Amino acid sequence: MNLFFFLMIPQEEGFANRFLRLCVRNFRRAGFYSERNDFDGTSDSEPTFESCVFEKCGSGIFFESWNDYDFSIRGCTFKDNKKAGIECVHGCFYASACRFERNAVDIVADPPEHGSSVRRSVSVGSGVFLKGASKFTPVTVENTTVADWTSPQGAIQYDGTLLGFGNTFTMSGWVRLSGCTAYPRLFSRKKGYTDANGYTQQ
Repeated sequence: MNLFFFLMIPQEEGFANRFLRLCVRNFRRAGFYSERNDFDGTSDSEPTFESCVFEKCGSGIFFESWNDYDFSIRGCTFKDNKKAGIECVHGCFYASACRFERNAVDIVADPPEHGSSVRRSVSVGSGVFLKGASKFTPVTVENTTVADWTSPQGAIQYDGTLLGFGNTFTMSGWVRLSGCTAYPRLFSRKKGYTDANGYTQQ
């Protein structure tokens, strides 16, 4: 079955869509998908996701239009998603107090069109915390804990302006390779790694 979940509640004038306490599991493409605006000429702006769970989907929340702005994501959980927890292509988002567990990538921002942010969140056991690139707009990561990422290329693989402060990056069970002078990488723009400049898990 090839299903994806798309829910849009009619808006009252002056009010954006609000999604509260949804639990979305096992959708192949995305738990929430905002389609490209070249299909119908409209974009989604200012939706709010609060206390939602996105688990075992392709991406938890996926939006890809030029004017998909100000996605507010608060207190949500993203677990075991095959592609990403939050996937932002051309829009912008503000995530706070979220939990990410064992996603291939927690957040894809490639490229965000306006400043985006992740604040007061936790990531445990995902491949990569933040991945993407942007020539123009910054991504802010503040007061966030990232633990036990699995990618040798680093927890953050972002080629662009990144503002980070008050964050904690921790690893458990990691050892230096013999002859290796590098420690587990937090940030990286390198394309590839070898045993001589990477790390291994104990």
